[in-house]
This record gives sequence, structure tokens and C-alpha cells, in this order.
Amino acid sequence: VFRGRLFVSDVNATPEDSDAIRRPRPNGAESRVGKALRAQLHAGEVVLDGVRFSDPRHGDVEVDFLVLFPDAGVAAIEVKGGSVSFADGQWLTENKGRSRRIDPVRQARGAKHALRRYLDRQPDWHHGLIRSEWFIAMPDTTVVADMGPEARRELLLGADDLGDIRDRLRAVLTSSLNRDQIPPDG
Repeated sequence: VFRGRLFVSDVNATPEDSDAIRRPRPNGAESRVGKALRAQLHAGEVVLDGVRFSDPRHGDVEVDFLVLFPDAGVAAIEVKGGSVSFADGQWLTENKGRSRRIDPVRQARGAKHALRRYLDRQPDWHHGLIRSEWFIAMPDTTVVADMGPEARRELLLGADDLGDIRDRLRAVLTSSLNRDQIPPDG
């Protein structure tokens, strides 16, 4: 399990452990996503927020949330607040009358691969690529379909998805389409 920026073995982690290691957040989109995740976790599942990696390919990478499922893998979640849209190949978020371009797919995908490269560089990690997937959470946006060619609906977590966010993450991680290795016991 990751604790802050360190990798430690802790197979007895509980949802309460997630509360002890999360960083404080202001109220907002990330806070709502974190609250939904922590409320739905089962014993042994852990959510970490604000994990940072210094990655040789992507530079400094911050993952909004890593959700560790001992029997399914790791979900890397990028959170975007405000009203998020995708049109003409561009992602935009609008909040308080201001609009700005964003690239949540690049951020989320980079976070997933930074995690995998980090584990691969650890001398005591001998398990190959861990099963993982990237997700984009948009708690202020209703998501009804894919958002562009890279952002399949199942990787998007909208306002209506927070009530079953844990199950949605696990469904993707345990899908028969995901052929990466499931985390080893222990």
C-alpha cells in the first residue's frame, strides 16, 4: 500500500487507514469524490489522494486519487470540477463564468503509467505491470456517453456515478478486457 509518497507493505489496510493518510482538501470537486470513495470502500481497500511521482517520462505527476483494490488492481483518478465538455477535439471546463482548456486524459493516463513505472523501478517489486486503469471524475457534470475517441464512457465518472463509484471502478479493473496481472496475494 502507498502511504503518502512511500511504498510499504500493509495487507491489513482498512477504510479508516485511508482517513489517516489523505491530505486535507478544500471543499469542492475533489472533496466530493474523496468522500464518495471513502464511504464505499470495503475492508482492505484503500484510497490515497495527492500522491506525487517524479516520473522519467512525464516529469512531476500528481494523482488526485489512487484506489487500491487488493484483488482487482489500482484505479488512478483525475478529478475535474465545473462543467466539463469535449467538442472539436478540445476539453473545456467552465466554472464561475470562466472557461479554460484542460487535458484530463493526458493527466489521468500519465498518472497510471507513472505508478507502473514507479513500481517497476522498486527492487522488491517482482510482479510485472500491475493491473491498473485511469479514470476521469467530473462530479459537476452529467456524463451520458463517450467524450472523444479516448475517453470511453466506462472511464468517466460523472455526477450521477458518485453513488456507485467503487463498483464502477472495480467493473473496469475486473473486466475481461483488462489482461494485466492482478495484484499478487500479500
